[in-house]
Amino acid sequence: MSATWRRPSLSRLVFLLAILSLAALPTACGEAQRTTIEKAIAAADGGTVSLNDETVLRIPAGALSDDATVTISTRADGDGVPSVPKGAKPIGRAARIDLGGPELQAPATLEVAIDPGSLPGDTPEELAFLAYFDEKAKQWVPVGGQVDRKRKVMVIETDHLSWWNSFAWDWDAWIAALKETQAASISEIVDAVVEPGEWCDDWESTAIADSSKGNDVIQACVTKGDPVSPEFRITNLKPFGVGISPRPGGPGYPLAAPLVPGETARFAANTSDKPPAIAYADFTEESVRWILATAILRSLPLGDKVSVEGTGSIVDALQGVGPKSIREALFDGPQQAAETLVSVVQTDDFAEAFNEAAAEFGRTHEGFEFMATWGKDGIHQVLSETVGVDLVLPITEYVVEHFIDSRPSVTFYWVSPSGNILP
Repeated sequence: MSATWRRPSLSRLVFLLAILSLAALPTACGEAQRTTIEKAIAAADGGTVSLNDETVLRIPAGALSDDATVTISTRADGDGVPSVPKGAKPIGRAARIDLGGPELQAPATLEVAIDPGSLPGDTPEELAFLAYFDEKAKQWVPVGGQVDRKRKVMVIETDHLSWWNSFAWDWDAWIAALKETQAASISEIVDAVVEPGEWCDDWESTAIADSSKGNDVIQACVTKGDPVSPEFRITNLKPFGVGISPRPGGPGYPLAAPLVPGETARFAANTSDKPPAIAYADFTEESVRWILATAILRSLPLGDKVSVEGTGSIVDALQGVGPKSIREALFDGPQQAAETLVSVVQTDDFAEAFNEAAAEFGRTHEGFEFMATWGKDGIHQVLSETVGVDLVLPITEYVVEHFIDSRPSVTFYWVSPSGNILP
């Protein structure tokens, strides 16, 4: 049976026209949503470019190296948009900003809209952060930013233009991914050896340096062969701090001192002193804090990028947190020491001290802004849910074996004019 055409009723036509007219109406922002905007900006005048009020770039007069056509564009996820960083959740829409050749010679103001309702869990707005995508490194770089609650945007001064978006750390997602790799990361800390930055001589005409009992913890070098006053150095090869001290009853050098990772202690000897000169590596209270801070940083987003200076600031802040002497627990055995360390790092005081130091360093050191995005609650959650005795035990076993049962040492000998080692 053939279909019969019927004239649409007047009411149906009115309904269809209404639907079509609504589709063509501007959005609440006052214009149809765009995916790209281009605008010519004169270098001498500067100007503002806005894509749907979601991404706004304000360029001051004289900031551009030349007149530019500024392009701001967004795309659907998967259509050239860089993947979200591990453990983070976007709370806005990614946008790419391009100047078409000219460069920013002074910072411009970038505003990126955020959706506070997209924040993971109970994350406070002040822990949201802006990040740009580093095309060479192929990763997002968190750089902070200020939250304007009233306008629901994040604001930052920057001279770097590429993909930008706003994020917050999703700690549940981060912890789930962390548990699969954390044990390997902890093992790397105790097994790693820092490459010394300078050439090392173990033999000179007047002295010999012997590192055979250094356990890959400290290294001995002869830096100047002098018949009266040879000069030596000791380098800390571990990614955590250690102390050095002279052999009791020996010549009395080097003086006892702490060494941060990769740091070198230099000293002069005297061949009139009775050889050999022996120096020991010590696992001190400061060493405990170093290895804790290093392990915890490996458990936080981008924490493996933190510099020695940044780690040291956290080590200093942790002084006085927890029992008076964590090191004493090491003499009770690895298991007891591991239980003591876990009980310390899971306290609220520990997370607070750790976060305050990390945030301060991040706010005051360019390139480490991400350290201010973790927050005390995030750090505490990571420590509470991932740091257990089984995880810490390899660290305490290493310390007991390499510092208590077998103390690392290096030895310096004098050499006679005939080339013989002096007793």
